[in-house]
Amino acid sequence: MYIGKTENSDLAMLVAGLLAFVAVFLLWEAVGIRRASERARIGADKEDAVAKVLSTLPGSVYNNLVLKEGSDIDHVYLGRVFVAVETKTAKGRVDYENHQLLLNGVPANGNPVGQLYKQLRLLRKATGVMPHGVVCMTNIDRTIVIDDGKVTVCPLRELRKVIVALSDSGLDNEGLEAVRGVLDVKSTD
Repeated sequence: MYIGKTENSDLAMLVAGLLAFVAVFLLWEAVGIRRASERARIGADKEDAVAKVLSTLPGSVYNNLVLKEGSDIDHVYLGRVFVAVETKTAKGRVDYENHQLLLNGVPANGNPVGQLYKQLRLLRKATGVMPHGVVCMTNIDRTIVIDDGKVTVCPLRELRKVIVALSDSGLDNEGLEAVRGVLDVKSTD
């Protein structure tokens, strides 16, 4: 009788180690997927909250408007003013330095101001009118106006007040209807 290591025991140890590695990897991935799913749910909840605030204003609201493949605009409000709103889930102190939005002293994830400017250009190209821009960072400490008044960054609690305070878009009824016509077509594409 031989007692000791065999090729079968080496193979069994290798398979057991490989299975343990796969199990740890799958668990790690599952936790990451759960976290990403939770972040997506929270983001969707905040977008719903912004849409609810916008719906209290007289005018039209377009949510998740796609003007170009791979680029959607969280919200567009068209009433006395024409506004694109980018929603971000964030909390803390907001600042703007050297053309960069800072959240708690570090650059905000995803460059929301740059993202909004891209959306504003797409809207201007589609409608012929440059809208106001708002980044709604849901739980930040204050409202700031940046880039010579072109963009306002505000918390959700101040969104309605910010939009009401924006200067008139300068569109007469005919202009409003023309922009609305473009947005209605784009929202059904």
